[in-house]
Amino acid sequence: MQLTPEYKSAILSALEKFELEFSDFSLPDTAETLVEVLIARSIRELKKMNDFLAKSFTVCLPPPKRNSKVSLSHWASQVLADALSFKSQDRGSCSVEVTAKELLPFEEAVPVETETLDPEPAPIYKIRLLGEYGISEHRVSQTPPYLINKAGDLFCKVYSLFPTDYSQVSPEYLSNIEVAATSTTNIELLTENLVVLGTAICGVPPLYLITKEGGVYKRRRRSLVDQRSVVQYAQVLSEHLSNIEICG
Repeated sequence: MQLTPEYKSAILSALEKFELEFSDFSLPDTAETLVEVLIARSIRELKKMNDFLAKSFTVCLPPPKRNSKVSLSHWASQVLADALSFKSQDRGSCSVEVTAKELLPFEEAVPVETETLDPEPAPIYKIRLLGEYGISEHRVSQTPPYLINKAGDLFCKVYSLFPTDYSQVSPEYLSNIEVAATSTTNIELLTENLVVLGTAICGVPPLYLITKEGGVYKRRRRSLVDQRSVVQYAQVLSEHLSNIEICG
């Protein structure tokens, strides 16, 4: 692609908007340290950065894995590194073609035929949910470690002769047992972006907890014998069946 002043201006304008949107994030002068800087951010902020870049640029890259900080960081670093190269007009070492969406490319008057490719079909996996009252089979696009079905039941992936089985486990919804600070058990929820949320519950801390946002947490083994110590829960990778089930 020819580097015209208009293209460079549009790319630099998009970079300026990125820096305004994420004011506490400073773009380095070189691209070598981009991944290290990005991976130190929270996964929530990385998702926002990726969404912003995807809306601001046309990028010939496969989308990143939304639940992976490494994948999100590498995708954003490749896009930003290529955009930053416009400042020096050095395009020789770039592997990503970035075009600002605000600027339409100049075309010749001669119409150009473009080939329309069908989207790649989503992968299909067959799974079984081994529930308390029976077994059901489904076709899904992902097989995460934990699944929540439409009824709100929690299932954990197990290994068997069938392609993928999920066995039902007994969780407790946090809203059902969360009480005032006068309760007997204090717990901490360790989220995927390393934020610690403290609360108090009544009764014996269950093995699994589901928050009102749909996050699944598993109880960690206590490091202290004292029963009054804080019980910690670590967030686990889960998905709602309705989001990944393939019909037809």
